[in-house]
Amino acid sequence: MTHGTPVNVGVVGYGQGGATLHCPLIESTPGLRLAGIAVSSEGGVERARAVYRGLPITTSVTDLLSVRDLDLVVITSPNQTHAPIAGQALDAGFDVVVDKPLATSSREAHELQRHANAAGRHLLTFVNRRWDGDFQAMKDLTDANVLGAPVRLESRWERYRPIAPSGTWKDDPAAGGGLLWNLLPHLVDQALHLLGPAAWVWCEMGARRPGARADDDTWVVIGHADGPISFLVGSYLSTVAGPRLRLVGSRATFVAGEVDPSPTAGHATARLCEPDDTGAQLRAAARVIDEAGSRAITVPADDHGAFYRALARALAGEGPLPVNAAEG
Repeated sequence: MTHGTPVNVGVVGYGQGGATLHCPLIESTPGLRLAGIAVSSEGGVERARAVYRGLPITTSVTDLLSVRDLDLVVITSPNQTHAPIAGQALDAGFDVVVDKPLATSSREAHELQRHANAAGRHLLTFVNRRWDGDFQAMKDLTDANVLGAPVRLESRWERYRPIAPSGTWKDDPAAGGGLLWNLLPHLVDQALHLLGPAAWVWCEMGARRPGARADDDTWVVIGHADGPISFLVGSYLSTVAGPRLRLVGSRATFVAGEVDPSPTAGHATARLCEPDDTGAQLRAAARVIDEAGSRAITVPADDHGAFYRALARALAGEGPLPVNAAEG
């Protein structure tokens, strides 16, 4: 890669994340070029070839790493494969982006970081939810000290999916399935990014749905070093979702995605976190409440492409990396 030439990106995985998020974002980012895809199944290869005709698409990670002039590898495969594939890509001399979670144990994560340092390569975790509009609005208010000193953050991703999936790695704890690895990493990252490092952590997790193997109703509580506490909730059993975000400060409270407390499972608010128009409207309902009353807050649109735009600038020597390498 030379200055002014695009960064050639290979993507490992073409499930929901690869097909609907990573590949389209890479394709639309100036300075990046989608150069190849590796996907484990022949069916996945066929789906990818139908969209990206003429692109090298293979079932072999080794073959992808052999694509000519490759610069960067993005890993969006099942969670338990993240660490070994990232290590393989680092050994081959590439910078690496890993969709959250970076690994499924702290030991693996630290080993990967040491591996990247020894290889002199960048290793980043894709934490695109830092660029959610509601979170950005809350962070801007916090940075401007509008709320006063942060006291308590509540952050929720609650859905109503009462039937546990079968035959999928997402319901297999050994494969990195479950809410703690699927949705909660985003909430943990947002909390640490907003309120600083953890002094202590408590977690309650359980497989509550009939036949479920992986956790589907999970709490994480973080005591931050500077004093605030974060309560982070993920559930597939909530017929009514609580506020998506609520930050209590010493002078005011921010709330976004506050919903009608209807007990009806089919109520639109039960899909608060789903990618539909109703969910977007609810997430955009943000306000600040203080002694003077309640006022609406403008929430910007989600901008998940900001991660890749910042990464392209950084690899061109024009800015910092979008995520600190140790934050994974």
